[in-house]
Amino acid sequence: MQSETKLSAFHFQFPKEAYQALCTSLVAFAIILTPIVGVGDETEFDQYGGNKSMISEATGFFRLEKFEDRHFLVTPEGHGYRALGINHFHNMSSKDYDAAIQQIKSWGFNAGCYQGPRWMWERYPYTKGINLVPVCVWKPASQFAFKDVFDPTFLTEMETAVRKVVEPQSDNKMLIGYFWTDIPIWSRMKNGGWIKFYKSLPADSAGGMKWRSWKAAHEGNDESEFLAVIAKQLYSKGYEIVRRYDKNHLILGDRYHQVDIPEAVVREALPYIDAISIQPTSREFNFKVFDQIYQQYKKPIYIADHVSSYATDAFPVTMGQAAGSADAYGAYYRRYVTAALSRPYMIGFNKCQYQDEPRPRLLKQGLLNVNEQPYPVVDRVREANYLALNHAYEGTEPRFAARIKNEERPDVADPTTPLRILAPASGAKLSTQADVVIRAAVDLEKLGGRQVRFYYVDKQWKLIGRDETAPFEVTWKSPPAGDWDIVVAVHGNDWKILSKSRVSVSVAEGSIATDASDAPPSSSVDTD
Repeated sequence: MQSETKLSAFHFQFPKEAYQALCTSLVAFAIILTPIVGVGDETEFDQYGGNKSMISEATGFFRLEKFEDRHFLVTPEGHGYRALGINHFHNMSSKDYDAAIQQIKSWGFNAGCYQGPRWMWERYPYTKGINLVPVCVWKPASQFAFKDVFDPTFLTEMETAVRKVVEPQSDNKMLIGYFWTDIPIWSRMKNGGWIKFYKSLPADSAGGMKWRSWKAAHEGNDESEFLAVIAKQLYSKGYEIVRRYDKNHLILGDRYHQVDIPEAVVREALPYIDAISIQPTSREFNFKVFDQIYQQYKKPIYIADHVSSYATDAFPVTMGQAAGSADAYGAYYRRYVTAALSRPYMIGFNKCQYQDEPRPRLLKQGLLNVNEQPYPVVDRVREANYLALNHAYEGTEPRFAARIKNEERPDVADPTTPLRILAPASGAKLSTQADVVIRAAVDLEKLGGRQVRFYYVDKQWKLIGRDETAPFEVTWKSPPAGDWDIVVAVHGNDWKILSKSRVSVSVAEGSIATDASDAPPSSSVDTD
């Protein structure tokens, strides 16, 4: 490897007018941001977006490598690359795919999406999702199903479905790699959970026998430990099948939800994946969570789908981590993507999404409206993407990263305020069918507390959940419609309340705020 040169310019060359406009707009950020070294330089990038100053072996396909202790993808031509993609093109009415690629390129994205539509295969770097089992958290009851992963019939069905996806793409140089199941249920409960399902299987079934054998050998153990047995079988067989038909591309693993990443499950995945993929749930980049995941597992990380948005007059309730206005969103997105891609272990980041997808009383927001016209916020997104890749290649952090670390990390309490609620924000508009992550910064030692409890107030305080270790957070599942106070309280050894904080939120009825767009209902291995 021969990478000594520092980088500063953006991927692919902008159209002249867009590039000049960008340079002008960046001046406004000069006071508060790390200076952009070399704006206007014509640093060359290869046809996949790889920076030619980061030189390594060309193998003909995307792979991973460390440059000066920082993880990067390496393009088929052998150049360092951080993927910055945008998801979900499925609402396009236009069939001018070349124009769509030029558009996202002009917005600063150097990759496409994880759905990997056929038209993208020869046009732009992309990833491809394969749901090995239909246990995505967003699936309705009619499509959601646990499977006996030890059953030969299931394994045959899985091989047929996986082969259908990977074999036609096995020699495609634009394909970065495969994701597996999208935000799967592991430790969280839905339809009774994995353990209840295996307990219900007939005694003579493959899974039933495996469960009973394990139970007899581990009498007294927590039954949740059997999740590791399921995970090892599923991941090892998934790996074998992918490698049988495609030996060239990366395996990026399940797209874990940030609130459901059991260590025992991830440990079983490690021999079979090249990176750990996560769909985040926090409004600001959670340094503690992501740093800890990297330190714990020593694998690079790919943010597979960052769902973020802002309220509009037409849609006051929008999906994901929402800002109150377009202007606030521009600043928020810049903080998040720049912080994320500045981390030495972050190899990719996908934003949700390309175009608006209205749902009942809820908007899954894109950068284009339903008429395929760009929102003005795209200018802010372009600037943020430029800065994020600049910091990624430079190996530097933005100046505002220190502020984010001190003020937004959920494990760091304000020294003058030992308890405060980080999320949701007061006045937030939420949906009844969207799980809400409630997060607080708490200095338990300073307060002399034992446990943090989370409530919502409906005449009486109703317990949502509790936590005893940082980061202090719980998930409020399917909150009821209404205007509520959320209260976070610190309890002492005698369970008296030592301190409390509250925010007011509004919950409206609406569709589940998750992504079901790439999930055909009829297959145990869901593909796009």
